[in-house]
Amino acid sequence: MTERLLDYFVRSLERSPANKALWVNAGEYSYSELADIAAGIASAVHSAELSPGGFVGILAHRSLPAFAGILGSLMSGRGYVPLNPKFPGERGVIMLERAGVEAVVLDCEQLDTFGPVLHAMPTSLLVVCLGNANTAQLRQNFPKHRFIQAHPQSPATSMLVPSVKSDDIAYLLFTSGSTGEPKGVPIHHEAVCHYIDNIITLYSPTANDRFSQTFDLTFDLSVHDVFAAWGSGAQLFVLPDRFVMAPAKFIRDHQLTFWFSVPSTVAFMNRFRMLKAGAFPSLRCSLFCGEALPVASAARWHEAAPNSRVDNLYGPTEATIAFTTYRYEPGLTEDLAENGIVPIGSAMPGLQTAILDPEGHLLPQGEVGELALGGPQLSQGYWKDPHKTADRFLNVSDGKASKRWYRTGDRARLDSEKGLVFLGRLDNQIKILGHRVELGEIEHVVRREAASSDICVIPWPVTDEGAGGVIAFVAGYEGDTKALLERCRNGLPEYMVPKEILTPERLPLNANGKVDRNALRASLEEEREKENA
Repeated sequence: MTERLLDYFVRSLERSPANKALWVNAGEYSYSELADIAAGIASAVHSAELSPGGFVGILAHRSLPAFAGILGSLMSGRGYVPLNPKFPGERGVIMLERAGVEAVVLDCEQLDTFGPVLHAMPTSLLVVCLGNANTAQLRQNFPKHRFIQAHPQSPATSMLVPSVKSDDIAYLLFTSGSTGEPKGVPIHHEAVCHYIDNIITLYSPTANDRFSQTFDLTFDLSVHDVFAAWGSGAQLFVLPDRFVMAPAKFIRDHQLTFWFSVPSTVAFMNRFRMLKAGAFPSLRCSLFCGEALPVASAARWHEAAPNSRVDNLYGPTEATIAFTTYRYEPGLTEDLAENGIVPIGSAMPGLQTAILDPEGHLLPQGEVGELALGGPQLSQGYWKDPHKTADRFLNVSDGKASKRWYRTGDRARLDSEKGLVFLGRLDNQIKILGHRVELGEIEHVVRREAASSDICVIPWPVTDEGAGGVIAFVAGYEGDTKALLERCRNGLPEYMVPKEILTPERLPLNANGKVDRNALRASLEEEREKENA
């Protein structure tokens, strides 16, 4: 088994240094060129008087400094902490402070985005810059910090990091979103290497493959893109922001073979007629993760990419990227799937799953409960937060032995044929007029009757006693909403029928590309306040 995350890149570098490793912002870099740039970053970090261990912050987005910064951090023997340009500067400061970051890699062309973080940091940072950065001007603008120019160099000495062990932290991610307290999740080399080893074994990527990179670095699915590609000697193609939700042209122009995104991307593309039959013949492997995958979306993608397998992956950040997998086959219809959602299948090799009751006891097959995950991919807990760790990570006995599990907060059932069936979040189970209701069940009917996967249902209004009902959002729907509501009544009890169906141009997405229910709720509250003013 691979012991360090960096080893995937190093092996491909040693085998084929001239092979292309990265395409970003219309620039291409070979394994050798990228290694030299990353080694310059590692050397700059090494040369500074920093505390032992620690992390390197990544203040870069979809650029060479971002990906060279990841490698340079690992070469220096440190884990990395990425910041998201979509987050407020104050949130970035909180993350860097909590992680104890003393050095950052900065993309100087993104100073408008990350400059406020540097201004607001109360402590001095070592700021490593690439390219022709004007470090003198930077020192004048940010006098609190030390700026150093990184120069490419031979990576031989930087590659040797004997102090890094499999139980050291490879990266530290904080929960996404722009509100609430960030929650740190440290992932150790052993956990992420177990995942990447499984992916390479399951999907057999080669040096001829061309991987998409759609996720922001603060979303752990980005680690899959980067190191599944580099672990197989393949090339990583970083989609510019403008192509992330509408990637059809990018896929064709660059003849991508491996695709990975959230299902919301499929729903958006389908609504704008980007999923024509046979549109993506170059794809041979398509993976989806991060939120529920509707059967209708899987079917449309399969038609557009007829030479590709289509797999639904599932897993929270706390269990390292993805934990289970299910291969979609055209024979799976919405009627055969629970609430029209593709199952999440079975655990990858070396991992275990369980269904728990509210008291944490194991439930038998067929019973609905909370999905728990166990095995070497589990994080050791939340960063410097033993109380939250104790709440979500627990030991459960099966009568023979005690095992450590992570409680996901997701409802699921183990089906004898489909494996694990995802039934929604525990907190998406609401009470309407005394009835327990699953939002996923309502969404299934609305999705079917609207012939659209670009939908979301939220409880509204919400009181201490429960929800007064629900409101459905169907992005871009051009039909008669009253007729749609009548069709929904044929498949739902009256108390589950949406009070309204709203048709925004698009659904709001969070920083990870998932439908943002909180943003929908906030916009609805604002609209209702204006109406009542």
